[in-house]
Amino acid sequence: MNTVDQTMADKLSAFFRTQPTVDKAWLFGSCARGEATPESDVDVLVRFQVNARVTLFSYASMQHKIEQLLNKRVDLVEDGRLKDFARESAEADKVLIYDSNE
Repeated sequence: MNTVDQTMADKLSAFFRTQPTVDKAWLFGSCARGEATPESDVDVLVRFQVNARVTLFSYASMQHKIEQLLNKRVDLVEDGRLKDFARESAEADKVLIYDSNE
């Protein structure tokens, strides 16, 4: 996690520990590559627990809470839902910031 803002990663990890529906979370994009500017958004990939019941409202609420926590715009993307053109890049960039099994 050399290039990732450790403070941001720690805040996100602490947040996801309070979210029982989340199995894993990664940063990807410019924040994961260490290329973020003050204007950059934060790209977060999440994998939900297998039997989690995640509604559109709870998903939007989670995104909003992360935006408030970081004071940045956040793109919250569910694992497996990235468009083909973005998947390869995200897979190359992603940095694990939370794992419910650890």
